[in-house]
Amino acid sequence: MDMQMDKVEFNSNLSLQQSYPPKLPTIFSCSYCRQKFQSAHVLCGHQNAHKLQHSLGKRN
Repeated sequence: MDMQMDKVEFNSNLSLQQSYPPKLPTIFSCSYCRQKFQSAHVLCGHQNAHKLQHSLGKRN
C-alpha cells in the first residue's frame, strides 16, 4: 500500500495593496514663515530658528 502525500502549494508572493481611502500625506506648516514640512519633528526643529520671533511675540 503506497501512501501518497497530498501536495500542498504555498504561494509566497506578497503584494502591497493601497489602503482605501488613500492616505494623504500630512503637511505641517510653520506658524511664523508658512514653510511646509512632512513631519512634525522637522517642523519643531525648524521653529527653533524662530525663537527670537517667538519671544518677541510673547512680550506684546
